[in-house]
Amino acid sequence: MAPVFQELEPPANPARFNKQIKRGAHRSVKALIADIMSYIAKRNADPTPLRWTKSADDILASIERFCQRTLDAKAAAAEGG
Repeated sequence: MAPVFQELEPPANPARFNKQIKRGAHRSVKALIADIMSYIAKRNADPTPLRWTKSADDILASIERFCQRTLDAKAAAAEGG
């Protein structure tokens, strides 16, 4: 028996499938797999390059803030526990 994903065709409306996958509107694992594979096939048929919307400095500053919050939360938990 051939894998399910080899029998699928690209979706007619990729935006609908994108919403379905993100919202988890599936009644079974098989339906989820089918939708994911359809979405991938459609996206791969017309690929677009990744376009960064933030500078490297902005991204690194965001990571630094996240790390600091994590360290602060860990220290607070150690003091209280």
